[in-house]
Amino acid sequence: TASELNNDHFDVERSLDGTTFAKVGQLAGQGSQVGSTSYTFLDAGSAAQAPTGQPLYYRLRQVNRDGSSTYSPTRSVCFTAAAPAMAALFPNPAAAATGLDLSALPAGSTYQVLLLDATGRQVHQATLAGGQVQQLDLDKLAAGTYQVLVNGQQSNGINFRQVLRLSKK
Repeated sequence: TASELNNDHFDVERSLDGTTFAKVGQLAGQGSQVGSTSYTFLDAGSAAQAPTGQPLYYRLRQVNRDGSSTYSPTRSVCFTAAAPAMAALFPNPAAAATGLDLSALPAGSTYQVLLLDATGRQVHQATLAGGQVQQLDLDKLAAGTYQVLVNGQQSNGINFRQVLRLSKK
């Protein structure tokens, strides 16, 4: 909001047809305030409500402290199925080096990469960019099995975490 005057709360409403709405959440308002305020709401049940490609409709009901209310314009959201972004190692098993393929992950995001030995001890750490293949040097590592943990927040705000298994020859 740009500013608020006697704002008690917002009701988040969802509809399958754009006509009949049901309340799916509520966010407390800031009362009376000069200056902008940001609100965030995640509709956890949205994926179960509409098949892929069918829109859902949302609106806000802003409720004042005296009980009066106004509605926002209706907005539609259409969800599409997407293959999950994945990281991969190749070659695996590897001797001197392996490629960590982050090309399926957004290029504008960075990822923390940890290499753990069989005891869980961290033996390597790096911060790598998505959207490309990065080489991991394995020369100083003993032969064995390692876990590669890839963590990061994608540019769309979704947290990414993947655990890969690496065999060192």
